[in-house]
Amino acid sequence: MRLRSNRTQGAGRRIGAWPLLLSGLLFLSHVACDPTIGRIQQDHVLNRMGYGPDPWSRARIQELGVNAYIEEQLHPETLDDSALEAQIAALYPVTTMPFGQSRTTFHEYTGNPEIGPGTPIRDATRAKILRAVKSKKQLEQVLVDFWFNHFNVDGLNEEARWGFLTLERDAIRPHVLGRFEDMLRATTQNPGMLDYLDNAVNFRTGYVHLGIPYGINENYAREFLELHTVGVDGGYTQEDVREAARAFTAWTITTFFQPTSTGFQYLNQGHDQGPKNVMGLALAANGGQNDGRDVVAYAAALPQTAYFLSEKLCRRFIADDPPAAVVQAAATTYLSTGGDLREVMRTILRSADFLTIADRNTRVKRPFVYAASLARAVGVADDANLAWAMSEPLQIMGEGLYRAGPPTGHPDVSAAWTGEGTVIARINLAWRAAHGEAGFGPSFQVTGTTPAEIVDQLQRQFLRNGIEPSTRAALESLVAGLPPAARVPQAAATLLASPDFLMH
Repeated sequence: MRLRSNRTQGAGRRIGAWPLLLSGLLFLSHVACDPTIGRIQQDHVLNRMGYGPDPWSRARIQELGVNAYIEEQLHPETLDDSALEAQIAALYPVTTMPFGQSRTTFHEYTGNPEIGPGTPIRDATRAKILRAVKSKKQLEQVLVDFWFNHFNVDGLNEEARWGFLTLERDAIRPHVLGRFEDMLRATTQNPGMLDYLDNAVNFRTGYVHLGIPYGINENYAREFLELHTVGVDGGYTQEDVREAARAFTAWTITTFFQPTSTGFQYLNQGHDQGPKNVMGLALAANGGQNDGRDVVAYAAALPQTAYFLSEKLCRRFIADDPPAAVVQAAATTYLSTGGDLREVMRTILRSADFLTIADRNTRVKRPFVYAASLARAVGVADDANLAWAMSEPLQIMGEGLYRAGPPTGHPDVSAAWTGEGTVIARINLAWRAAHGEAGFGPSFQVTGTTPAEIVDQLQRQFLRNGIEPSTRAALESLVAGLPPAARVPQAAATLLASPDFLMH
């Protein structure tokens, strides 16, 4: 039975994190006795908590062991990505700019298409690709992507053309292994979020701002409850939406000619100062900006929020239909630690359900995950060229970065990514990777010459989790019919576009 998020469910059935942690440790001790199973599990972990294996991560997890590797990834501050970050800052300086500077630098009136309003999304996309492919902080990169999708804004939308970047960089990235309340509060004041979900025009009824009369706008408050905190089944009512909207009145954005470093502005004269009640939280009159702050703290601490977020995280890291016991354990950890996301992730990643190799290759990779894992597997010859060349295939495959139109973001279930067009685009990208195009730098560890030897050695290089007998038979048949010079790259391209590599 799947767990639904509500205030009372599970009160008598919750289990703590320790039984799951213990079962995970016992599982680790078992696989350590079998080197083959150990290698398979290492790749399974690298596929699920990162963007797939590369030479550095394989060597690191083999050196540390699975348990210590997970712990290191839970502390990304111990890993050195300074060279990568310096490279990104030099290639894409807009990614380091405050909101106000980005907005006044990249707009429609520059007269130069190279520094128009599309520059931030173009360069942020390339930076995100490089981080996914090259960062040692693989768990952090996956979590940044997860939480941006959770708090999605469309980077092609008005103020979000600049605000999406600071949403990810300033509101999300610093908190992915911190407290959820801190991340939530930071997102509420992001100008991209405020504009995208219309809170920038949410004022007390009758308030006139810049010559235009306004009233209560409920759009952000509804998504705050439905998508960001308690979930659609979280027990809120339409009246709660209305009251939350009143709490967030006058949280808005500075005008273009009054830029600030963050773009956020609170106009007390436009705030609804009446008393409010949001899901049982009573707010006294004249609370001002504290009304919204109190709603954030209250919603972040609710059991519904704990379960809703835990289920989403377990879906991303374990299964499309996440195991109820792990969801419950993660939610219990969330509530007992005040929403400490590092502890929640530790509960999930140490669970036997995450560590078991029985569930390997059961989730379809989203296009971004596929493209990054392809680059990590094959290798990169030209970073800037790769980052430039990846953007268009991702859009063709349906996951243009920072371009998801609905506030729900891109879907995170396998069924959404199995369409024919998506698969064809992946085949084309795999062919380019195997033939050294688009910035890829393949180096095949193949010394054999027979079809069986070639397929076996490519499989050991790219898919230590194994391949299906039908895939092996098809590859050997393909290789047998090719001229010698084409055998390895063609077999590699086919393997990297096979269902075995499309799953993780």
